[in-house]
Parts: sequence; structure tokens; C-alpha cells
Amino acid sequence: MKSQDTKRACHLVDALNELPVVRKRLRAKPGKFHHAVHLEIQVAEMVDGVSQGSQAYFNIPPELAPAILDAAEKVIRAELKYLGVTLPSTDREDGT
Repeated sequence: MKSQDTKRACHLVDALNELPVVRKRLRAKPGKFHHAVHLEIQVAEMVDGVSQGSQAYFNIPPELAPAILDAAEKVIRAELKYLGVTLPSTDREDGT
């Protein structure tokens, strides 16, 4: 891996590690302060890897979110493989 790719790889590994958390939250039942949980996709301005907020975003209904997360995981894994990062075959919390 080239040294300039290490930061990109770190962000991708962080995203991959957050996927199980997002999947779990999507299974949350409505509660006192919310009536549903949707996947939100946003474009965020970044400074040193930290989001500075977003003015452009949209929500995905819970029924479609797992398919989008599956696709995102495949893209992230493919990019990490391209960068030369070796990962265990299963990182997901649910073991699939």
C-alpha cells in the first residue's frame, strides 16, 4: 500500500467497523422519542476527517436499508482489497 493511501484505508476500515452498529440500529423499535428508524445518506463537509454538517441528505425506508448496506460493504471491501489491506473474511457482528 502506498503511504498516501493509509488515511483512506483507515476511513474505510472505520466505516466497515460501523456497519454492524448501523445494522443493529435499523432494527430498533419505535420508542418514546421516535416513530421509526431510517437510513440517512448525507453529503458532509469534512475537516481533518470530521463531519462539519450537511445541507444535502435523504432518507431510505428501513426495508431498503439492508440492501444498501450490503452493497456498501461490498464496495468498501473491494476498495480495501485494491489498496492491499487484508481483513478477516467476516467482520460483521451477526457473523454473516
